[in-house]
Amino acid sequence: MPPTRRKLLTAAGTMAFISGCLGDDDDSEDDPTPTPTPEETPTPTPVATYDLDAVSHPEIGAILVDGNGMTLYMFDADEQGADVSECYDDCADNWPPLSVEDDPAVSDSVTASISTFERDDGNLQATADGWPLYYWIGDDEAGDINGQGVNDVWWVLDPDGKPIRAESADDGDGNDGNGDGY
Repeated sequence: MPPTRRKLLTAAGTMAFISGCLGDDDDSEDDPTPTPTPEETPTPTPVATYDLDAVSHPEIGAILVDGNGMTLYMFDADEQGADVSECYDDCADNWPPLSVEDDPAVSDSVTASISTFERDDGNLQATADGWPLYYWIGDDEAGDINGQGVNDVWWVLDPDGKPIRAESADDGDGNDGNGDGY
């Protein structure tokens, strides 16, 4: 009795499976997906990144951030335009300065005059409209403004580099928890 169509298809499928498993050690030009050489590998198009940018915050409007969206602050004890920081030691542990290697890359959404100055430790700190820029250790994610109004001396800046002296975003006690006013 001749083989049925089902038996023929099963046999053909089994043969294809077995030949696929056995393969051959010949890496000939029969391979339909050649591996590209490094010269043929496409290079990704670079995406513009910035040291300083501005984003819209749902509570207080447009704010100054770094290239990762982390909020930047100014300190009332600093003198605007003096190119010196009043925040070192414990203060800088809680309010790390925005340090840069060179002139900061700035997005078009930032309209403040951006500059740098050399800190006592030799690092370059970025400024916006003459205000030295800092992070707040209590901000965990991009867009957090937990440092806004801490001890009534730390403020978020708008894209022009002007402090936004709005209500505090902290827990309301005006204390950052370290007892030293920073």
